Amino acid sequence: MTLRNSIILLAGTLLIQPAMAACQWDPDPAFGGEKPTTLTISGTTLYVDANAPVDDIIETLNSSMQARQISYINCVPGENYGKTALPPLQPTGMARSFTTNIAGLSVRPAWTNATGAFGYYPSFQTMPEKRFNYPVNSYFRLEFIKTAPRLKLKDPKGDIALNAGVILRNWITVDTPSTYAQLLQIGDIRIVSIPSCSLDGPRTVDFNDVSASDLRRGVVRDLNFSLTCATDYGSYSATASLSAASPNSDGTIPAADSAGNSDRMKIQVTDSNDGRMPADGTLGETRVNVADSVPVNFRWKATLLEGNGTLPEDGKLTARAEILLVVN
Repeated sequence: MTLRNSIILLAGTLLIQPAMAACQWDPDPAFGGEKPTTLTISGTTLYVDANAPVDDIIETLNSSMQARQISYINCVPGENYGKTALPPLQPTGMARSFTTNIAGLSVRPAWTNATGAFGYYPSFQTMPEKRFNYPVNSYFRLEFIKTAPRLKLKDPKGDIALNAGVILRNWITVDTPSTYAQLLQIGDIRIVSIPSCSLDGPRTVDFNDVSASDLRRGVVRDLNFSLTCATDYGSYSATASLSAASPNSDGTIPAADSAGNSDRMKIQVTDSNDGRMPADGTLGETRVNVADSVPVNFRWKATLLEGNGTLPEDGKLTARAEILLVVN
């Protein structure tokens, strides 16, 4: 009885051997001969507009390409292969999307066999035949997608969206670290948001008709404007300054009369606190910790003054300067 049981057990062992056959890496250079490979995406910084639409792909990163074909032989049709996203990537609940370190930003990994079509992660398929290849010029892709109106960022120099490491695996037969065909290794992927701002206010100050006595007294006009910025950092700071191409030595803006004389009139600009605003850009009015999308109002004034004491020629006066805005 014991002998008969042993023979039956041995027969059972022999019968199941063919089902355990698995793809084997083929070193033959005629079929590529490349060993399982790690492709890379170097560390980089992505830039996003704070007002970029939700669900938009804000950036796409491609890995290095497969230099030579990786080939497997002795595969059993129906044998498994697939693509897996590795920790710390976690599904977001949206199709094919995974988490990043940034709230409001997800990543959608993909892979192409160099045909132009992309397959997304994860996937699980079966071998169609006995040889299976990872072709030359195949590569990984990361698509970064905005999933909320505002990202939650802290570091203006770049928050880390994905930490350096191996995050994707293409595998053969079974999904384990030792059965990979291709891996994707990345450097730190950082993201910086660019504030999206709009300026509201007059582009021209009209002094209307001005007499000699008006010039001596000074003709004052409002120069009010507001700035509104969307930001992914919760708040922003804004500095407004004034710049003319050739300001006067006292910081005023030269105003030319109809004959082109630019020394007979000048314009003095003052800021919201009635401080003199030089037209050389050296001083500015700053507002800090302004909440996202809340406007900053600047209440400036422009005063037209006489220049060297000589009356200007009758006609239209012209003066030009720019308001410079720096947002952080």
